[in-house]
Amino acid sequence: MKKNNKKPSLIPVSGNKVLLDKGYPFLDGHVIVIWLDQSGVLTSINQSLLDMSGYQESDLIGTSYTLFKHPEIPDSIYQDLWRRLRSGKRWKGMIKVLRKDGGYFWGLMTIMPIQYKSSPVRYLCTVRKPSREQITSHKEKYFLTTKAG
Repeated sequence: MKKNNKKPSLIPVSGNKVLLDKGYPFLDGHVIVIWLDQSGVLTSINQSLLDMSGYQESDLIGTSYTLFKHPEIPDSIYQDLWRRLRSGKRWKGMIKVLRKDGGYFWGLMTIMPIQYKSSPVRYLCTVRKPSREQITSHKEKYFLTTKAG
């Protein structure tokens, strides 16, 4: 039997990061938890994010959420997300998350503004494992959006 030695396709991205056309499954039993400041800078993360993304904590704290923004996800998704958050509402939707190695995984994200007394607003973001049907539906939706846009 012949071995498949085909390597994942490499897709150049801005800067010195390269995309791999390689999806990773969302790990069973994991829920990603991220705290962000008002500018979208990561202030606290959990081990699940490290396990899923391939980053170390020192790579992430103090960096922008845009580090995980996959270029195939339309900017309009993130514009809607921030519009809702700044108006005090939560946002929930599917996202394609960019990993450190250039691969990706799909996640069902919920993000909401949290304010305690007079402290500045922070944002709590959780990402859960989506169903196969949700992934398939959103792959088609984003593909059509990026082709039309």
